[in-house]
Amino acid sequence: MSNGKPPSYQHYPDKALGGTSHLSDAAFTTYWRLLWWIWLNTNSQFSIKNDENFLKSVTKLSKKKFEKIWYGEIMNPAAPLFRVEGKDLVSNGLRKESDKQKANRVKRQGAANARWNKSKSNANAKQTECLPSPTPATPVKRYTKEEMEERIRKFGPNRKHWSQTK
Repeated sequence: MSNGKPPSYQHYPDKALGGTSHLSDAAFTTYWRLLWWIWLNTNSQFSIKNDENFLKSVTKLSKKKFEKIWYGEIMNPAAPLFRVEGKDLVSNGLRKESDKQKANRVKRQGAANARWNKSKSNANAKQTECLPSPTPATPVKRYTKEEMEERIRKFGPNRKHWSQTK
């Protein structure tokens, strides 16, 4: 997130398929590539300028194929997948996701600040208010090769009984 924007978002297959089931494979691919391009390359992460030449360059489609896919499927007047707002095309799904991620960032930042401020308030605690140091662990007995062979012969390979005898 070097540019301050999240590089990914949650993807809900049921929504993706439900809203695009009418698209051809070429239109489906074009639509999703455009959504991903918008998310990664625009400041808003949900809108792109409504310029046919620019859209053709982003989608990498010829003029003829672009017009067929764009006007016939993606922006079909009966069910357009983008909303026109002024000079921009807006994806409502990406807008919701962007807003959700911004709200979550603010919430997480507030929680982090609260934890930071709480820990700073206890920085001058008296030694008697602090938890005692844990006791050191019991040293582990190291067996020689001969001792290991004797234990395996006596108890078998099941090690849970080894500690019960000396």
